Amino acid sequence: MSTHLGNSLVLYYPSSLSTTPVAGSIEKITISSSGVQLAIKRQARLPPGLYDPFRRYPSFPARVYSSKMDDGPADMVSFDSVVSHVARYTFSSNRAVILNLSRSCLNNMIIAFEFSASQLLPPQERTMSVRSSYAQFRNLRNGEFQSPFRSA
Repeated sequence: MSTHLGNSLVLYYPSSLSTTPVAGSIEKITISSSGVQLAIKRQARLPPGLYDPFRRYPSFPARVYSSKMDDGPADMVSFDSVVSHVARYTFSSNRAVILNLSRSCLNNMIIAFEFSASQLLPPQERTMSVRSSYAQFRNLRNGEFQSPFRSA
């Protein structure tokens, strides 16, 4: 297994009682008779006083965290506790954007964006836009999505 930070970033539930997943980095994978256990080091929370611009957009799957890992011990969780991979972009010395890469999360974001954008159109053009958006979404789910911004 690669130890590069980018290959091990996940969103996970740190305990069976957790209701909100957190970002972290898989440090170790252990296989035993009781199953697969992951030792995951949490991404540190955003320091007090620093602004997370993504909080205003609950449908957008990104949040700002500290660019550092938490100092506490790693969480030991089962493989079933992992929600998805995440991407991380460190944009300052103390902040990093974490993007949830869950397919269902990204699909919901695309649908929400397409619907919001269609509301900007005149009423007579909305039906066609929604049909076109649904066709693009169906193609995305089949792995055939072509970006409308790509030049021909």
